[in-house]
Amino acid sequence: MELHGVVRRPRFKDVSRLQGRKPDAWTRAPQAALVVLATLMAVMGSGCASAPLASLRPVPHNPLAETFQIKSWSGPKPSERTMLVLRRTSLDERVWRRLDTKPDEILAGLTQAYEAAPNLETVYALAEINYIAAGRREDDDERRSTRYYLQCLERCYQYLFDPQFDTVRNPYDPQFRGACDLYNSALERSLRFARKEGMFKSGGRVSFAAVGSKLQLDIVPKGFDWGPESFGEFEFVSDYQLKGLENRYQTHGLGVPLIAVRKRGTARPDVERHYARNLSFPVTAFLRLNHWEQGDQKSSGPLNGQLELYDPLEATDIPLAGLRVPLESDITTPLAYFLDTKQVRQLDLMGLFHVDKARKLAGLYMVQPYHPDKIPVVMIHGLYSSPMTWLEAFNDLRSNPEFRDRYQFWFYLYPTGQPFWQSAADLREYIASVQQTFGTPERPMAMSNMVLVGHSMGGLIARMVTQDSGDRYWQAVSKTPFQQVKGDQDSINEIQRVYFFQHIPTVSRVITMGSPFRGSDYANGFTQKIARNAISFPKRTAEGTARLLTMNPDLFRDSGGTATSLDSLDPDSPILRVLAETPPTTGVRYHNVVGITKKDVPLSENTDGVVTYPSAHREDVESELIVRADHVHVHRHPLAVNELSRILKLHLQTVDAGRPNQVMPAGGARDASAKGPVIKGGTLNSLPGSEAIYRDGTGLDDWRPSESDGFENPFQE
Repeated sequence: MELHGVVRRPRFKDVSRLQGRKPDAWTRAPQAALVVLATLMAVMGSGCASAPLASLRPVPHNPLAETFQIKSWSGPKPSERTMLVLRRTSLDERVWRRLDTKPDEILAGLTQAYEAAPNLETVYALAEINYIAAGRREDDDERRSTRYYLQCLERCYQYLFDPQFDTVRNPYDPQFRGACDLYNSALERSLRFARKEGMFKSGGRVSFAAVGSKLQLDIVPKGFDWGPESFGEFEFVSDYQLKGLENRYQTHGLGVPLIAVRKRGTARPDVERHYARNLSFPVTAFLRLNHWEQGDQKSSGPLNGQLELYDPLEATDIPLAGLRVPLESDITTPLAYFLDTKQVRQLDLMGLFHVDKARKLAGLYMVQPYHPDKIPVVMIHGLYSSPMTWLEAFNDLRSNPEFRDRYQFWFYLYPTGQPFWQSAADLREYIASVQQTFGTPERPMAMSNMVLVGHSMGGLIARMVTQDSGDRYWQAVSKTPFQQVKGDQDSINEIQRVYFFQHIPTVSRVITMGSPFRGSDYANGFTQKIARNAISFPKRTAEGTARLLTMNPDLFRDSGGTATSLDSLDPDSPILRVLAETPPTTGVRYHNVVGITKKDVPLSENTDGVVTYPSAHREDVESELIVRADHVHVHRHPLAVNELSRILKLHLQTVDAGRPNQVMPAGGARDASAKGPVIKGGTLNSLPGSEAIYRDGTGLDDWRPSESDGFENPFQE
């Protein structure tokens, strides 16, 4: 059962003034209340991306089609170097017509010329002509087109890896990159045919006998933590166009970037619950032609190869022919594809207004299989939000190879309509469940150095789960000793779960961003009244609370009932007061990021539009970064993401050095290695830094910058 309490009496004076009617009218108009609350939440900022992130292109992206004018009425147009080869072999006359009607004649002539005098220029010309011939027939004769694409692939592979050309092959030659592009595009076209024929499946085999080719491919996943059974459908990255992400992370080399959609139900139930539905992950497909490596190009039997599927998060290059071959990859588009669903985009609304439904989806979610040697970083969203709010930061952080090697990112999804202390209690249980499911005594190091990152209300949750409650929280809300509370066992257990707890011992660092440690003025009597009418809780929650209050009429210091997240963020909340005043836990390092929006205003009077600086500021942290950003963007600001990166690098250094995680008392000296530049207090009309400042929390009013600080005013136009 769930229990909510500590509801303050709303201040209805403001409601009458703002609405010009009796406050009770809101209780008779829940639909209007919903609209008004949604509007207020929009002003506060959901922190979520609601627009589509990845849209399906009308035509797959293929720059080579334009290069060779394959679909043009005036085309096709081979490259000038291929035309030179054709002229030298007397095959250039009316080449564009013959490519449409008799491409095999041109290819036979080029093959004869190559056999007479093997050279790379002719090999490339053979690859290019095959590619153009395939493209011209793609719409009319797919099987024949695929056969040409496969022949193009073989010639590209020969150009890039045939040992007889090792002494003349020049990777600085633009034609070398051209051969890579032909290889990648021809492989993608061939795989599209295999997918259409139902042959493109992990662990399966692809035969191209239907198109007149002897090539047979075994599909082999390489380097994935996912098992072969986890691979479901494959999508092509080139089919999608990014819309909601500015930063797209790619590598360039050989292979076809793919989106693999995970097959549901391929893990144990206790593991499966940590993977979202339709979870997708990046893949690079690479075709290895064994007969070329074995010198068996003229075999009369089947030509065997391997279609190798690589995890670009783990491997950026592969060994081949004594070389390290870089892979073509895209790790951003699969992420956008996964999150670009109506259901995901509506999680913020569900989490706020439908707590009963959202609780069924709540939990810790992983985007990769659990790895015992990687440190968990738990990202916690805020009010009227969802894990999507971390999209930009996660995309940027995951682009760092060191972070991919050392960290695993988890996302906490929870109903934001419920009080944050309820969500903190749930998170403690979710982390304990993960540790029970995945943890092993033999390899405790990674799990014992967990990092929590929280935005807005998520920062309050992160801070709370690293505290020991004692009886401070219960005394803040009730004058009744816990031992004297009357009620059924479920109600008693829920009180104990929410108000009496110990810190999570495996968390060693916390980063909070734009968090209202002393509440927000948006959580007032007006919004609290509306929220109670608009937010739906499970029926058993209300019934359990009612039973408890019947047996204990004076249980809570303020009027009892079902509290919402808006109530929990009231600046007068006794829970917030205890949270803000509880000192840091020994062994946990804390960092803070604060957003401000007003120019020429003292820090003590500034705000990010939702949370004031005095509410978001912490004295007891290793570092505090102030950025010029509103509440919605404070955790997305490039400098805030850079700060996250800095702290995560520092965390790795601390873990590797084996130093104890000891936190100084408030106002004490800090470890110089634990922060960036530090300044003393200040007012906003004289802030140093191009867009942000660090401060050490020693006063708001007495500081003025000097040239020795080495910073400039970030608010000068």
